[in-house]
Amino acid sequence: MTLIISRSKESHAKELDDYKATARGDINSVVELARRKHITPIAGQELMYIRREDEAKHFLAENPEPTDLRGYPFIRAKSKSAKMSAYEAAQIFLNMAAEWDGFSATIEEVREAAVDAIEDAATKAIVDLITSDFEEDIAEL
Repeated sequence: MTLIISRSKESHAKELDDYKATARGDINSVVELARRKHITPIAGQELMYIRREDEAKHFLAENPEPTDLRGYPFIRAKSKSAKMSAYEAAQIFLNMAAEWDGFSATIEEVREAAVDAIEDAATKAIVDLITSDFEEDIAEL
């Protein structure tokens, strides 16, 4: 005797939804690893980068250029450790922020496109194809 068990549409839909959720998690993990190639993976580091950029903007907006660096602790530290002027340290912070913004925007565009495509995928095979394409795109960045 052969027993045939038939799954409901709801059961298939739930399985696909779970598969999509896993794929979205995988995509976010890949993005996290890609970002960590460009940003120091220390707790709170992103906040420090934002503070350095903000400090550099304020410093460079001053006229004349500040000579008292007590209000600019990140610029003071960088200029001292790298033996450069405060102006050069501020410029480095702004340049790094601009580079990060460009990379971050690109990677986010690729991530969001993949997540949106996964949401619309009708089968596991399509989800797998989207994930594979996404991983190739990220590897090129």
